Amino acid sequence: MLTQVNWWTRWSAQVRPGISLGPLQFNFYGLIIGLSIWLAYQVSLKLSKQYSLPAKAVDQSLGWILLPALVFARAYHVVDFWDYYRQHPGLIVAIWQGGLGIWGGLVGAFLGLWWYCRQHNYQIVKFLHLVSPGVLLAQGIGRWGNFVNQEAFGGPTDWSVKIFISVEKRPEMWQGQAFFQPLFLYEFVWDVVFGLLLLYWARRKLNFPSFPWYLIFYGTGRLLVEQGRFDTATLWGFKLASILSLSAVVLGSVWLWRLRKAGK
Repeated sequence: MLTQVNWWTRWSAQVRPGISLGPLQFNFYGLIIGLSIWLAYQVSLKLSKQYSLPAKAVDQSLGWILLPALVFARAYHVVDFWDYYRQHPGLIVAIWQGGLGIWGGLVGAFLGLWWYCRQHNYQIVKFLHLVSPGVLLAQGIGRWGNFVNQEAFGGPTDWSVKIFISVEKRPEMWQGQAFFQPLFLYEFVWDVVFGLLLLYWARRKLNFPSFPWYLIFYGTGRLLVEQGRFDTATLWGFKLASILSLSAVVLGSVWLWRLRKAGK
């Protein structure tokens, strides 16, 4: 069956979540997340002068941001898939097997950044503008972690751009299907395109208000992709991620409206 499809689909069927080197096991998910964090850090360093912030502030803030971001991202994922983790409580802390909820990570990162800025007398708004381009690019790169772990896919499809999902990863209602929509890929493309646009704007103009644009860009992309997801938590009959995404778009739009009204 796989010999009759294109190279992309064959490749998706051959990718494994990690490799073993003797007694050591390396998970691609963790490596990809680490790469995305490094990318966000490097982009933020490059932009620090544009926002009149010392490079050392970016260095120091990293430690304050990462731990709460990881804790909240994992907590959000566990809540999102509570039916599974309720039956497997021992896996709640198994972060090396994948499973990070980006909205939880963003909340945790914001809290860590807020505390750092408060302790060192930096303006958190300026910091939010600074990190936004790198964060959006990092979120795009991080979606490949979903690829290697066979996560964040949609329903069955016969479209040429499709991914093979192993039997154990398929939903019960689609056990007889092999190929699914690569929603992670759509979000990757969206995040990288608009992340590069934000980076271009931020490099051309001092103190460019990146954060509200980030909220609009990421919120819109996630809202669109979320319509194809079937595995995320709901609240009051609505997808929680959709509620948060729409809230981000509204917040970003109001923020920009207020800036324009103030002549900024």
